[in-house]
Amino acid sequence: MKTFTFLTAFCLAILMTACSKKTDDTTTTTPCTWTTLFFDNFQRANGPLGTNWADAISFPPAPHNYGSGFFDILDSSMRVSTENAYWAAWYTGAITGNKTRVSVKCFIPDSVGQRDFGVGGKATNPGTMNQICYFAAVAYDTLTIFKVNGTTSQYYTKQYAPLIKNHEYRITLTMDLGALTATLEDLTSSQSTTVTATDTGTPLSGTGYSINGNTVEDKYVLFFHDFLVESCQ
Repeated sequence: MKTFTFLTAFCLAILMTACSKKTDDTTTTTPCTWTTLFFDNFQRANGPLGTNWADAISFPPAPHNYGSGFFDILDSSMRVSTENAYWAAWYTGAITGNKTRVSVKCFIPDSVGQRDFGVGGKATNPGTMNQICYFAAVAYDTLTIFKVNGTTSQYYTKQYAPLIKNHEYRITLTMDLGALTATLEDLTSSQSTTVTATDTGTPLSGTGYSINGNTVEDKYVLFFHDFLVESCQ
């Protein structure tokens, strides 16, 4: 390393002190600090999800309206067990902010069924058939960003990202007005996939944040940890 003069070293010390806050955001030219607004690691007694949570499970219309499912806390995880169903669990508090991100970890056990899960942000009426929301989701082998407006979905982008049994993943959706970024990290193998998109219409401004999924015919079980919602200030 080159030798610095005393003046240079002194200036660098001042600069490092001024930048000591957590400014891990790199999506804009003006760094900001991520602040936790809600966090749940689900480390509590087995049973219902508890306060701060609401959930919903819906099934296809007749004649295909068979299905089953439930949510609970099991062994310090949020367990979702469903068959032929759409499901959602969401934080019941309201979160505002132009730039936010939501993430959750998901462990995929060695069980049958196609995996399909994700996180939603800036939602109005989360978990209902008339919800409006941004989603980052992975369906078996594809990472996707899309927007839901009631029963209509607008898909922005997708990329191959296969899920592996007995691996743990973290999926993250960052929303900066209409600029959207989704990342799927395989925490078991240290691999990751990132996609970006832009909502060219009016950016959503809802206050709901959720964990969502869809089971196609076969039954599956997923275990979730560390649900986190942050705002960049």
